[in-house]
Amino acid sequence: MANRSGKRAYDPRKPQVNILSVQSSKGLEFRSVILIGLGQIETSETQAAQNMKLLYVGMTRAKERLLITASGRNEFTERLAGMTGPVCAVA
Repeated sequence: MANRSGKRAYDPRKPQVNILSVQSSKGLEFRSVILIGLGQIETSETQAAQNMKLLYVGMTRAKERLLITASGRNEFTERLAGMTGPVCAVA
């Protein structure tokens, strides 16, 4: 797990689980990325644009696999539910 020193502690050669904030993951890439709690993201007018940018940053950290979980519905979950194709499954 990454510590407070952030990117300096991350070693992509080590088989490990890293728990990072989206902000601290900028500039890094991972084989697999899991984004949790999408249904809990604030979607007010003042926060929606910033949260959409952070979601984009988090999603683009994945090189091979991206898993997104949501336990509620909001603007972000509805947009993902509207996607079709083999890369997006909404339960």
